[in-house]
Amino acid sequence: MDEKSEDTNLTRLADRLKRTDSIMEPKILNSVKRFILAGGTPKLALSHLSNSYRGRAAMVNLVAKWMEAFGMDAESIIEDVMKDELTSSFDPRKGMDLLEQKKMPQWVEEVGRQERWKPTLSKLQKKHSDCIFLELLGSVDTPADSQQGG
Repeated sequence: MDEKSEDTNLTRLADRLKRTDSIMEPKILNSVKRFILAGGTPKLALSHLSNSYRGRAAMVNLVAKWMEAFGMDAESIIEDVMKDELTSSFDPRKGMDLLEQKKMPQWVEEVGRQERWKPTLSKLQKKHSDCIFLELLGSVDTPADSQQGG
């Protein structure tokens, strides 16, 4: 590999570590290892990961507790926000990354089976018609589908 392509690879790997909350991604340790093997330093990897951490998951949990303390239906409010966020920022490549994992995360099948997610999945399928991940997710039978077929 020439020096220019090595620099490009290192830059690409650094960009992956700099993504918001990348430290929470399932394959982040592989990315850190590849970054270091490509010439990055452990200190720089740690710097990228810590600087990109925003703690969205922890923030959502905290806000949910506050909502519940005020008697609000935190689950449906957070779910609506998640649907809006998913619709506006879905990345088909990340969906494909999930398909390449040895074991699919449990939430993937759960989302595919729940009727309340079907309209969101339908919107995403129209927007990203060539995404195999969405096609497969949309084809998961829901309990209602199973009862109609059996």
